Amino acid sequence: MSEKELLYVEDTLSHLEYLKRHLCLNKECITDNKEIEMLKKIEKKINGIYKNFYHTLKGE
Repeated sequence: MSEKELLYVEDTLSHLEYLKRHLCLNKECITDNKEIEMLKKIEKKINGIYKNFYHTLKGE
């Protein structure tokens, strides 16, 4: 992989980590159960994307 491609990978993983952090912060502030469930679904999707992307990089 070229250095430019590695920077794209690092950037993508950083964005996913950023989203995960902010979802956790927002879940703590929200009291509406429907909104909390929606954030949990989004968090689950982001975790899946992160894991799939990471495993693809490892060649698994």
